[in-house]
Amino acid sequence: VVTSVSALRELAEQLAAICSFSDRPFIALTRNAAGPNAVTLTDALPDPLQHERLLHSALFHEASFGLMQFHHRFAREYLAACWVRKRIDAGLPLSRAMKLFFQSYLDNSILLESRIAELSWLASMHAGVRELAIHSFPEIALCEGDPARWGESQLLDALDAYIHRIHTDRYLKLHGDW
Repeated sequence: VVTSVSALRELAEQLAAICSFSDRPFIALTRNAAGPNAVTLTDALPDPLQHERLLHSALFHEASFGLMQFHHRFAREYLAACWVRKRIDAGLPLSRAMKLFFQSYLDNSILLESRIAELSWLASMHAGVRELAIHSFPEIALCEGDPARWGESQLLDALDAYIHRIHTDRYLKLHGDW
């Protein structure tokens, strides 16, 4: 059984990353409960002793019979960003980590809409990601994450770049209602 809080947090980050980056927010407790929107718990965390304590923490609640989910998507998005940050800090090249958030199309980087929140949180945690966001997708500063972790000059640069994109018609809408 996972005994330390840090080990429990590591497992929560891992599970959050699996759910976020596979675009499957639910966690199936058994293979029978798994559907297209669910990660099978035993595939995500092979050690059954890890399941009990983690899923009975305040991070999770039962979504329906046999399915669990993070109590709030903000928690899942934040923990997934923490998981990526740790990988970058451990030596994962930033260019490889960013492949979780972008796709290339005709030599352009396209931000995956389903990963905006995770990237926004990651930008508030990591200076290199923040610089990339300012130049490539400055609207990230207006999304989830913690803009208080950005420097004032970085926020101003991001807002200036965002306004410039709007005025030059190169603005990519994040949401249909913006």
